Amino acid sequence: MHITVLSVSLALVIGIVVPIVVAALVRRGDAARGKTFPMPDAVTGVLFEVRTRRWQRVLLRVIGYVMAIVGAFMTFIGAVVGFTDPDEALPFGFWIAAVLILAFGVWLVMMASALGRTRLQVWEDRLLARRGFRAERLVLLSDVARLTPYASQYGGIVAKGADGGKLFISDGLELNHDLLADHLRTRLPQVWAASFPGDARGAQR
Repeated sequence: MHITVLSVSLALVIGIVVPIVVAALVRRGDAARGKTFPMPDAVTGVLFEVRTRRWQRVLLRVIGYVMAIVGAFMTFIGAVVGFTDPDEALPFGFWIAAVLILAFGVWLVMMASALGRTRLQVWEDRLLARRGFRAERLVLLSDVARLTPYASQYGGIVAKGADGGKLFISDGLELNHDLLADHLRTRLPQVWAASFPGDARGAQR
């Protein structure tokens, strides 16, 4: 009982502390580099891109590969033991754990690939949104009727249309998220003020 309570308490502490530390380190790194609003790309006219950070994708991919290898190895060992000595076959729970570890590892690798595809290309009056394996979507800023906070550990912004449907999402941990927030506040002042009353920075953090 004490071990269970300790494990749950430790998990809760880690779940609270880790996002705070990561967000603080990211903000510190961004502040050290300084924030300058970029000039439009000479060819495409894109002002900037909001995208996931490379270390996020690398971390997920590495953990995914490790778990997939461990799961595959466990499955292989179980098959060898069961084939060579059926009387000493490993318990069913071992097989379930092996398959779950393998499947979760593959899922993490796929998530890393999805994060690599996720980005927002921002122009003055529109943006091109691509999230995960979904198709790209061109969104006019004039179509944005409401902005709401993104429900994640790091905050963010969700843009919605007049019908309440989601137009695009920007996570607070993504690279250039602050630039997007500044851009939306400048280009859509009325929408921003109505969405985040009394909060000049809105959901950047």
